[in-house]
Amino acid sequence: MNNQIKSRDRELSDGLLRQRRNLIMSSIGILIFVVLGFELETVRFLGNTVKLTSHENVYVVLLCIHIYFCFRFGQYYLEENHRPSFLSVIRSNNQNLEKLYFESLALKSLDQFFRNKKNQVFVLLPRLATEDNELYKLKSEGDPNFFFAQTPVYVSLGDELYRSIFEYSPENKLIVKNKVDFRGWEVLEKLENINSFKTPFLHKNLEYSRLKIILIRIKSFIKYLVIQSNFSDYEFPIVLALIPFLLSMY
Repeated sequence: MNNQIKSRDRELSDGLLRQRRNLIMSSIGILIFVVLGFELETVRFLGNTVKLTSHENVYVVLLCIHIYFCFRFGQYYLEENHRPSFLSVIRSNNQNLEKLYFESLALKSLDQFFRNKKNQVFVLLPRLATEDNELYKLKSEGDPNFFFAQTPVYVSLGDELYRSIFEYSPENKLIVKNKVDFRGWEVLEKLENINSFKTPFLHKNLEYSRLKIILIRIKSFIKYLVIQSNFSDYEFPIVLALIPFLLSMY
């Protein structure tokens, strides 16, 4: 059990957890107070018991306290997430799902010889990104229409697969020693700005579904809301905190 992989690589700080708890309790408390029509008779303040004679202004007082909790949670939230992370998480979900989609397209387009060795076929995304810059963007080429478009896709081969197909001539020219059907894939000796892959690249403009890309983006957002814990940790208390302000409008 000591080698068990954590389900998450981040933990909320004690301060943020405390402010998160206060905000959730404040939001639920006001909701119960308004919906069930509770009336407070006494409250404790600075160690003293205070009797309430005017119930009309209790909600205003509770709302002021709630605003304070919102303010405190916002401070801790921005301190821990000075640049809110939900966009980067959704973008990461989107890139991972796109990667799987274009990998399936590339493998279907490649010859059976490559598909049998798919563990040695590395598909580089049209939206190929490093930590510092984006090298390629998903773009339409060829004759796009409303439903489909084309984008350049690149494939790098593992060393063993590469050596079984290619070799260099005495003139240091890349030649194909094994008769393989590349099925329209162009062989490139290298790709600009890519130094981590030492083998030649295969290149082809693959047709992809625009609708599929839209569905992938929707799925990325739903995954963030339902499956991952980021939303319930950070954004759900904010959504819940809006309810008292909505109630104050009625």
